Amino acid sequence: GPCNQVLGVMRDDKETVLRMVKYIDDRC
Repeated sequence: GPCNQVLGVMRDDKETVLRMVKYIDDRC
């Protein structure tokens, strides 16, 4: 799904990933 796609794109930036994971947990 779109959430997995976001993580795939952001995976190399660990700080961004941590922020996105929290966002995804809240949104998905």
